[in-house]
Amino acid sequence: MYIRGSIFTIVILGFITTAVTAATGGEILTGFTNFIVVFKKPVSEQVYQRARSDVESAGGQVTNEYHHSLKGLAVELPNGFVNTFESKPYVDFIEKDEDGKKNRIQFFLIPQDQLLSTAK
Repeated sequence: MYIRGSIFTIVILGFITTAVTAATGGEILTGFTNFIVVFKKPVSEQVYQRARSDVESAGGQVTNEYHHSLKGLAVELPNGFVNTFESKPYVDFIEKDEDGKKNRIQFFLIPQDQLLSTAK
């Protein structure tokens, strides 16, 4: 009886997971997704403050800020919230942050003088 009940529970959970995944375009709603948000020019400190506030209000967090060649943020947003940010007036574009991309961007955005001073 116990084994039959456990199998039934596993089957029902499988159906629910499949339904949620299909309804959200492949993303399960219980997690977070990393994105890189690039701002429209001109960019001021007020844009950064507003974006940080919007991310935190959505239940996300800012994981990195870009202030040099690329103006924007690396963020972690609850699944399903990216559409909210795509329509923000300060957003130029948003791209899903694939594994390690944030680190590659950070490397290439180090100002030249800082790069040279660390090589000494």
